[in-house]
Amino acid sequence: MLELHEKDPKLASEVAQQFGYDSFDDAKKFIEDNTSKGVKTKEEKVENDFDKLYEARRAKERHEEALEKASKSLSEIKDEDIRKQAEERFNFLIEGRQLTEQTALEFAEMATLYVSKDKRKGEKYSE
Repeated sequence: MLELHEKDPKLASEVAQQFGYDSFDDAKKFIEDNTSKGVKTKEEKVENDFDKLYEARRAKERHEEALEKASKSLSEIKDEDIRKQAEERFNFLIEGRQLTEQTALEFAEMATLYVSKDKRKGEKYSE
């Protein structure tokens, strides 16, 4: 807009008004204030985008690793019915969550205990 004002002040004024400014001077003041406050350069934006993408990718990898360990833990259940129920309960618990290794293993344990509760109750009653 500043370059446009140098070439055609009247057109720059009209453009400023179309963007909701009272005049070109208001638009110029806004541009200068935001530029001096550290509006990020293209390189800084690219670097920040890269960092965000890297963190998202790394979180996804950690999530997948955690799921693998939890699945391994669930696969160690000998009773096939309980294992299937535990896997279903585990999938229910983790739905929409980003997991760490610790939380995945905790959810796997919770699911296992939940589905085996009836069996444990039966054992307590028989004792």
